[in-house]
Amino acid sequence: YEEVASNKRVVEAYLGRKTNERNRAGAEV
Repeated sequence: YEEVASNKRVVEAYLGRKTNERNRAGAEV
């Protein structure tokens, strides 16, 4: 279903944003 694919993209984008924030915080230290 397209819904599953779209939901997966949303989840991946959310996790990717969290990872980017964590990497940025680690770089600041």
